[in-house]
Amino acid sequence: SFRLAKGKEKNLFSDLAGISLSQVLLSLQGTRHKQQGPLLLTHNGLSGPAALRLSAFAARDLAQNQYCGTLCLSTLPHLKNAAVLNLLQEHKFKASSQKISSKKYRPFADRIPYRFWLILILLALDHTKPTELRWADLSKIHLTALANALTDLHLPFDGKDTNKDEFVTAGGVSLSQVDIRTMASKVQPGLFFCWGTA
Repeated sequence: SFRLAKGKEKNLFSDLAGISLSQVLLSLQGTRHKQQGPLLLTHNGLSGPAALRLSAFAARDLAQNQYCGTLCLSTLPHLKNAAVLNLLQEHKFKASSQKISSKKYRPFADRIPYRFWLILILLALDHTKPTELRWADLSKIHLTALANALTDLHLPFDGKDTNKDEFVTAGGVSLSQVDIRTMASKVQPGLFFCWGTA
C-alpha cells in the first residue's frame, strides 16, 4: 500500500480511513503502470487490491524512486474526462438550486461514497467554503476541476504503509541460483526456497 505524502491530500484523506471504492483506476505517474479494482482508504494512505497490484507490478520503478512519486486516481474508470464533465454539466442544470455538498442531490452517488465526495469537493474547488456552493454557482472552471478530481486526482506519496508487510518489494532470487527440482539453493547449502502467487 501507499503512504500519502504530508500535505492537503493526506490531511483530508486521513478522515476517510475505512472507506472503500468498489472500482477505480490507479496509475503511477510517469510510467505505464496502472491497475483497476477496489481501493481501500487507510489512515495513512491507500491499500486494497488496486494499490497492492500496482505496487507489485511497479515494484522495480518504486524501488528505484525510493517509493516516492505521484499516484493518479480515477474514481470513474469507465468514463473519460469529457464524459464526466458533460454529466456534471447536466447535473448542474437538474440540481441547480441544491448545494453541491447535498447527500441527496450529488452525482455518481452509486459509485462514490458521500464522505469521499465531500473531500473531492474540497480538493477540487478553490473557494473559502466550497461545500456551501450551489450547483448554479459553479462555473465551467469549477466543473472542469471537479471532473479532473474524479478522473485524474494526483496523490503524492512518500513511502509504503507496512501493515503486516503486505507490499511487494523489488528483489527475489535468480532462478539460475535455484535447483528447480528440489528448490534448494545452489549458492548456500541447506537453504531451500518456496514461493506463492497471487
